[in-house]
Amino acid sequence: MASKTPSPALAALVTRSYPIEADVWADFWQRLAAKELHPGEAVAVLSSLTTQMPDGASVSALLGSLRAGNPQPAAPARTTVNIVGTGGGPSTFNLSTASAFVAAAMGTRVIKTGSRAYASRTGSVDLLDRLGIRMAGSYEELEQLLDSFGIACAGPFVYPKELRLLALQPRRAVPGRSSRHDANHRRLGPLGSADLLRAGSGRSHARLLAVLERPGMR
Repeated sequence: MASKTPSPALAALVTRSYPIEADVWADFWQRLAAKELHPGEAVAVLSSLTTQMPDGASVSALLGSLRAGNPQPAAPARTTVNIVGTGGGPSTFNLSTASAFVAAAMGTRVIKTGSRAYASRTGSVDLLDRLGIRMAGSYEELEQLLDSFGIACAGPFVYPKELRLLALQPRRAVPGRSSRHDANHRRLGPLGSADLLRAGSGRSHARLLAVLERPGMR
């Protein structure tokens, strides 16, 4: 049953009442899991987050609320880079996946995270599927692939359960959802994937630069 009052997170996003504190985000995740949000409220939050990315302090608080509910893996024993892009740029080819292959060929240990396409013809997962490259289903398997090949492609398990649940909401609220909803979740991916030792994040919009380079962000 939906709560009597809308989520404070949505109100803060719409009115740009920043910074949005971690307890406000935690309340939103709790309502989402308990199915207490009003119809369309989750989709509105998802759209607001990426139509106008909030300030760095609010995004840091959002990430903190996600980490609080999800066990964080230990950093790899050896220096490893997680390469991921925000998507949303010109429809060319998958730059982040190509970058991951080049970096691995140069001797860097690489973890590739990503998703299916929404702007380009093929997203990372689409391309890896076509190449027959197996994606890791756990942190243990991820480490095994790294040790064997120097590069490993992570499955969706690296993303917080709250983000995975949020990504399902457009399908439930809007049958035949538009690619815009996919784009919204895709741009949150680089922020939500599990913490690793180093990360290289491609940005399709200059306005994401200040957020992703904020102290404490990867």
